[in-house]
Amino acid sequence: MFDHTVIRWGLAQALDYADLIAAACAALAAAPLRAPGCDHIRPGYRRRSAGQHVIYFRPTDYGIAVIRILHQRMDAGRHL
Repeated sequence: MFDHTVIRWGLAQALDYADLIAAACAALAAAPLRAPGCDHIRPGYRRRSAGQHVIYFRPTDYGIAVIRILHQRMDAGRHL
């Protein structure tokens, strides 16, 4: 994702987008149950949008486990 963004939109945009994803993950780790569940995709998974992507994760005792970050147009059922 980072390399693609650098090639397409430049390093500054890639760094900004990486910061956006990191901030979303930090917020999820602090309050994972605020994100909606998506048990219809995988039991126990939750998701949150961040820019053009969706972060799929599971709450853990220590915060969250990020399962995958997919572009919003990707079929989550196929890619998780």
